[in-house]
Amino acid sequence: MNPYLDSPFTNDLGQVIQPGDRVIAIASGYCHRTNVYEGVLLGVRRAAGYRGQERFVPVCRVKRQHGWGTTARMVEHQTTLPLGRVYAIK
Repeated sequence: MNPYLDSPFTNDLGQVIQPGDRVIAIASGYCHRTNVYEGVLLGVRRAAGYRGQERFVPVCRVKRQHGWGTTARMVEHQTTLPLGRVYAIK
């Protein structure tokens, strides 16, 4: 069973991004760190919004660094971005 829906996502700029499109995903991390990843949009997930309103959040597959120094390697990671900061790469 697919945990997300294969439907397009509309970001705050009005871009309609289809599943399978290349994207830039911006995530916030520990201690207000900002992470910028290149990846692929997989679809959207239903999430509870403000006062019970339904909203959709994007699900992306991104490449990120795992480990430090000489043992560092790039791994693929599936992530949900609750703030919806996903932008299409043209």
